[in-house]
Amino acid sequence: MFSGRPIPTMLNRQMFQHYCQPGIQQGKMDCVQMEIVMSRRASVKTEFLLVMVLLVIVGGLAAILSLRSSSTDDNFIRPELRTIQQTPVSAVSQSAAPAQGVDVPKDKQKEITTDSGLKYTDLKIGKGDKVKVGSQVMVFYKGTFKSGEQFDGNIGKTPYGVLVGAGEVIRGWEEGLLGMLAGGKRKLIVPYKLAYGEVGKPPSIPPRAELHFEIEVVSVSNK
Repeated sequence: MFSGRPIPTMLNRQMFQHYCQPGIQQGKMDCVQMEIVMSRRASVKTEFLLVMVLLVIVGGLAAILSLRSSSTDDNFIRPELRTIQQTPVSAVSQSAAPAQGVDVPKDKQKEITTDSGLKYTDLKIGKGDKVKVGSQVMVFYKGTFKSGEQFDGNIGKTPYGVLVGAGEVIRGWEEGLLGMLAGGKRKLIVPYKLAYGEVGKPPSIPPRAELHFEIEVVSVSNK
């Protein structure tokens, strides 16, 4: 029970000091109770601030995860690849399509030139998942110049990972990977405009260099 007057409804520290100063307070229990009330209010404010901070942190993490999960959206990929992906297979390649999972005989290998100028030849048709825009693929490859001199490659090493359409590799690679099946092999002849352009990539790639690749798709993930 309170021994003095009622505790003010709108209580703050200034009012508390005034209410409990000598000569005004009518009972120590009033001030003790008021101190308890103020402590509880301070605790509630602290808890509220902690909740707000946690909400901000959770919201930030959600935004980051959302950005990562949408990495294959149209804003992230090379949009022109979707058009290429949707282009029907030519009648020539359809009629000459070899069996899956086996090497294509040399007399059956046909070089196909795309509208962009990329040339590709299937050396082996895979029999796994198909590469499309947004696919995560693991590949073995060998890169040579037109002269046959090798400048890069990972055959016999760890497979190289590519997110198709994300711009992680040259445009000719991404276009050349489209439509391949896991286990397949393809030869690419990449014009300089789809590779490193007018300036090249010194010191390893000279200006306006046509690049040749043999690529084997080890695995395809379309999650």
